[in-house]
Amino acid sequence: MTEEIKREIARSMNGICAAKIRESGLGYKTTFGVDWVRLREIAAGYAKDYATALSLWHSDVREHKLIATLLCPLDEMNTERLGEWMKGVFNTELAEIISFALLSRKKELIPDLIIMTKSEKALERLTAFLALGRFRNFSNVLSEDDLQQVRENVKMEDRADMRFVHAIENIF
Repeated sequence: MTEEIKREIARSMNGICAAKIRESGLGYKTTFGVDWVRLREIAAGYAKDYATALSLWHSDVREHKLIATLLCPLDEMNTERLGEWMKGVFNTELAEIISFALLSRKKELIPDLIIMTKSEKALERLTAFLALGRFRNFSNVLSEDDLQQVRENVKMEDRADMRFVHAIENIF
Protein backbone atom coordinates (compact mmCIF):
# COMPACT_ATOMS: atom_id res chain seq x y z
CA MET A 1 0.00 0.00 0.00
CA THR A 2 2.83 2.41 0.84
CA GLU A 3 4.39 2.15 -2.61
CA GLU A 4 1.01 2.68 -4.26
CA ILE A 5 0.44 5.86 -2.24
CA LYS A 6 3.93 7.10 -3.11
CA ARG A 7 3.29 6.54 -6.82
CA GLU A 8 -0.02 8.39 -6.65
CA ILE A 9 1.66 11.34 -4.92
CA ALA A 10 4.43 11.40 -7.53
CA ARG A 11 1.83 11.39 -10.33
CA SER A 12 0.18 14.41 -8.70
CA MET A 13 3.38 16.48 -8.74
CA ASN A 14 3.10 20.23 -9.26
CA GLY A 15 6.55 21.36 -10.38
CA ILE A 16 5.98 25.07 -9.86
CA CYS A 17 4.69 24.55 -6.34
CA ALA A 18 7.51 22.11 -5.57
CA ALA A 19 10.09 24.68 -6.66
CA LYS A 20 8.50 27.34 -4.43
CA ILE A 21 8.49 24.98 -1.45
CA ARG A 22 12.16 24.12 -2.02
CA GLU A 23 12.99 27.85 -2.24
CA SER A 24 11.18 28.50 1.05
CA GLY A 25 13.71 26.40 2.92
CA LEU A 26 11.28 24.23 4.87
CA GLY A 27 13.94 21.53 5.12
CA TYR A 28 12.39 18.65 3.21
CA LYS A 29 14.77 16.40 1.27
CA THR A 30 12.15 16.03 -1.48
CA THR A 31 8.85 17.72 -2.29
CA PHE A 32 6.37 17.10 -5.08
CA GLY A 33 4.36 20.28 -4.53
CA VAL A 34 1.09 18.39 -4.03
CA ASP A 35 -1.52 20.51 -2.29
CA TRP A 36 -3.46 19.53 0.83
CA VAL A 37 -6.75 19.04 -1.02
CA ARG A 38 -5.16 16.51 -3.38
CA LEU A 39 -3.44 14.72 -0.49
CA ARG A 40 -6.81 14.40 1.25
CA GLU A 41 -8.31 12.95 -1.95
CA ILE A 42 -5.49 10.40 -2.18
CA ALA A 43 -5.79 9.46 1.50
CA ALA A 44 -9.56 8.95 1.14
CA GLY A 45 -8.85 6.07 -1.22
CA TYR A 46 -6.99 4.06 1.41
CA ALA A 47 -7.81 2.45 4.74
CA LYS A 48 -6.21 4.01 7.78
CA ASP A 49 -3.26 1.89 8.82
CA TYR A 50 -0.72 2.71 11.52
CA ALA A 51 2.23 0.88 9.97
CA THR A 52 1.69 2.64 6.64
CA ALA A 53 1.25 6.03 8.31
CA LEU A 54 4.40 5.61 10.40
CA SER A 55 6.43 4.47 7.41
CA LEU A 56 5.34 7.54 5.46
CA TRP A 57 5.94 9.82 8.46
CA HIS A 58 9.57 8.67 8.69
CA SER A 59 10.15 9.65 5.06
CA ASP A 60 12.06 12.79 4.10
CA VAL A 61 9.40 13.62 1.52
CA ARG A 62 6.99 16.45 2.35
CA GLU A 63 3.86 14.84 0.93
CA HIS A 64 4.58 11.48 2.58
CA LYS A 65 4.75 13.16 5.99
CA LEU A 66 1.57 15.16 5.39
CA ILE A 67 -0.51 12.23 4.16
CA ALA A 68 0.72 10.13 7.09
CA THR A 69 -1.30 12.35 9.44
CA LEU A 70 -4.42 11.49 7.47
CA LEU A 71 -3.75 7.74 7.37
CA CYS A 72 -2.98 7.30 11.07
CA PRO A 73 -5.92 5.67 12.88
CA LEU A 74 -6.87 7.82 15.87
CA ASP A 75 -7.22 4.82 18.16
CA GLU A 76 -3.57 3.94 17.45
CA MET A 77 -2.18 7.29 18.60
CA ASN A 78 -1.16 7.35 22.25
CA THR A 79 1.31 9.06 24.60
CA GLU A 80 4.27 6.89 23.60
CA ARG A 81 3.58 7.24 19.90
CA LEU A 82 3.04 10.98 20.19
CA GLY A 83 6.65 11.34 21.32
CA GLU A 84 7.86 9.37 18.34
CA TRP A 85 5.80 11.42 15.89
CA MET A 86 6.94 14.71 17.45
CA LYS A 87 10.55 13.82 16.58
CA GLY A 88 9.51 14.20 12.93
CA VAL A 89 8.17 17.74 13.32
CA PHE A 90 10.95 20.00 12.04
CA ASN A 91 9.05 22.98 10.62
CA THR A 92 5.91 25.04 11.14
CA GLU A 93 4.00 23.34 8.33
CA LEU A 94 4.37 19.95 10.01
CA ALA A 95 3.39 21.41 13.40
CA GLU A 96 0.22 22.82 11.83
CA ILE A 97 -0.70 19.69 9.88
CA ILE A 98 -0.12 17.16 12.66
CA SER A 99 -2.05 19.29 15.14
CA PHE A 100 -4.93 19.87 12.71
CA ALA A 101 -5.24 16.45 11.07
CA LEU A 102 -4.34 14.18 13.95
CA LEU A 103 -3.69 15.49 17.46
CA SER A 104 -6.71 17.79 17.81
CA ARG A 105 -8.96 14.81 17.05
CA LYS A 106 -7.77 12.69 19.98
CA LYS A 107 -8.99 14.17 23.28
CA GLU A 108 -7.11 11.53 25.29
CA LEU A 109 -3.91 13.36 24.29
CA ILE A 110 -4.92 16.60 26.02
CA PRO A 111 -2.82 15.93 29.17
CA ASP A 112 0.20 15.18 26.95
CA LEU A 113 -0.41 18.33 24.90
CA ILE A 114 -0.61 20.42 28.06
CA ILE A 115 2.76 19.02 29.16
CA MET A 116 4.16 19.81 25.69
CA THR A 117 3.28 23.50 26.17
CA LYS A 118 6.16 23.56 28.70
CA SER A 119 8.68 22.02 26.32
CA GLU A 120 12.01 23.70 25.65
CA LYS A 121 11.46 22.92 21.96
CA ALA A 122 9.55 25.70 20.20
CA LEU A 123 7.95 23.42 17.60
CA GLU A 124 6.64 21.08 20.31
CA ARG A 125 5.06 24.04 22.10
CA LEU A 126 3.64 25.37 18.84
CA THR A 127 2.15 21.97 17.96
CA ALA A 128 0.56 21.70 21.39
CA PHE A 129 -0.87 25.25 21.29
CA LEU A 130 -2.32 24.65 17.83
CA ALA A 131 -3.98 21.37 18.82
CA LEU A 132 -5.29 22.73 22.12
CA GLY A 133 -6.62 25.83 20.37
CA ARG A 134 -8.59 23.62 18.01
CA PHE A 135 -9.99 21.68 20.97
CA ARG A 136 -11.04 24.98 22.55
CA ASN A 137 -12.66 26.31 19.38
CA PHE A 138 -14.37 23.16 18.13
CA SER A 139 -15.32 21.17 21.22
CA ASN A 140 -16.03 21.58 24.90
CA VAL A 141 -13.45 19.10 26.16
CA LEU A 142 -10.99 21.56 27.72
CA SER A 143 -11.80 22.52 31.28
CA GLU A 144 -11.17 26.02 32.60
CA ASP A 145 -8.40 24.54 34.76
CA ASP A 146 -6.77 23.06 31.64
CA LEU A 147 -7.02 26.38 29.81
CA GLN A 148 -5.60 28.29 32.76
CA GLN A 149 -2.65 25.90 32.98
CA VAL A 150 -1.97 26.25 29.25
CA ARG A 151 -2.18 30.05 29.47
CA GLU A 152 0.37 30.03 32.29
CA ASN A 153 2.74 27.97 30.14
CA VAL A 154 2.91 30.56 27.34
CA LYS A 155 6.46 31.90 27.30
CA MET A 156 7.34 35.50 26.55
CA GLU A 157 9.39 34.35 23.55
CA ASP A 158 6.27 32.65 22.16
CA ARG A 159 4.30 35.89 22.36
CA ALA A 160 6.99 37.56 20.22
CA ASP A 161 7.17 34.75 17.64
CA MET A 162 4.83 35.28 14.68
CA ARG A 163 4.40 31.52 14.27
CA PHE A 164 2.72 31.43 17.68
CA VAL A 165 0.39 34.43 17.45
CA HIS A 166 -2.66 32.64 16.03
CA ALA A 167 -2.10 29.53 18.14
CA ILE A 168 -1.91 31.51 21.36
CA GLU A 169 -4.92 33.69 20.45
CA ASN A 170 -7.01 30.52 20.26
CA ILE A 171 -6.08 29.66 23.85
CA PHE A 172 -7.10 33.01 25.30
